[in-house]
Amino acid sequence: DFILIRNPKHTPHSPSPIMFLHHSQSDTVSAAISHRIPSSVLPEELVGEILLRLPVKYLFQFKCVCKSWKTLISDPQFAKRHLRIKTTDNQMSVFTVLEESRIVSYRLKSLCENPSNHTPVTFSDMTNRDYRIIGSCNGLLCLLDREQRVRMCNPSIRFYSKKSPQPVSFSCNVEHCGFGYDEVNNKYRVLLVLINRRNNSCQTLTKVYTFGEDSWKTIQNFPLPCINPLNLSGKSVSGTLNWIVEKSGVSVILSFDLEKDTYNEMLLPQDDGGSICMLYVLNNCLGVCYNYEYFTKNNHWIAWLMKDYGDVESWTELIIIPNFRPTFFAVPLLISENDVLLANSLRPQLVVYNLNSGKFYHPSINVQLGVDLHIHRESLVLPPC
Repeated sequence: DFILIRNPKHTPHSPSPIMFLHHSQSDTVSAAISHRIPSSVLPEELVGEILLRLPVKYLFQFKCVCKSWKTLISDPQFAKRHLRIKTTDNQMSVFTVLEESRIVSYRLKSLCENPSNHTPVTFSDMTNRDYRIIGSCNGLLCLLDREQRVRMCNPSIRFYSKKSPQPVSFSCNVEHCGFGYDEVNNKYRVLLVLINRRNNSCQTLTKVYTFGEDSWKTIQNFPLPCINPLNLSGKSVSGTLNWIVEKSGVSVILSFDLEKDTYNEMLLPQDDGGSICMLYVLNNCLGVCYNYEYFTKNNHWIAWLMKDYGDVESWTELIIIPNFRPTFFAVPLLISENDVLLANSLRPQLVVYNLNSGKFYHPSINVQLGVDLHIHRESLVLPPC
């Protein structure tokens, strides 16, 4: 870890506004100063590399250190590089919307390591507004309101985009949705599958919205992503959105390309039948988990990971939890060295499985979770919109 201490002798003409950076985790800035650590002026390139490895909350504060730091940290290319640095568990949170429309988050690592009572972080800017989170990508949350308008939010830097127009003029329901990033064109996009049921008829429309543009595009002949209510939100991986589809009695993955507006299908890893499967994303890889509890006497849960997106030969069995007793459809939020944090996809519930003891326990949280849980990592991303 590093602590950045502003050099009191710094002038606009001196090479660096910092004097010393390294410390152990138990040290503090005040302790470093009281011991009078010798000053050491560092090259600007090294300063930049150190800043890239700091959490967003500190970088947001360090914009005030000097003009050169503000310029560097505000640079979109710096934000992209910071996003590519390996994420630590401390930078990962789970976001949800409570019944009173409050957006809250919990640190994943804290939920695993500390079973005691957890208090969520509330984002007051969004309080009392009727939003639903439909996706998380690159540190951005995508929010959907009752009128099917969408907007983006980066809670780490308190950024909110303007609302989109309504996708259709008539009343309808959002049946399926997804939010992701088209890296080729540097665009964030939302896909909504809209259902209009009236007069004993059912009309289905698929609309795509690109943030920064002011209209929705219709996608023709898009297949209904799934009939499984547990897989309504598409999983964003490598410029695609992914759902599970039932085709001729066989489950496959429907993948929508956010750059080309095309779709194709991929095979799931082979299972031994009679299981419920759900998609998830872990370490920027697409995964699928099978729950055998409801169909076999040998209750167990298996998670697979596609190491190379699009290559079905890269499906790898990640973890098996035997004697899987919790009666819910589980997806992994975090897999650490000792624990697996699982979320219920059917009702608001979290459970931790300890890999060493083989025991389950429930983190104690002091509010009722919303059903939609979304993994989120801190970022400085300020999207073009």
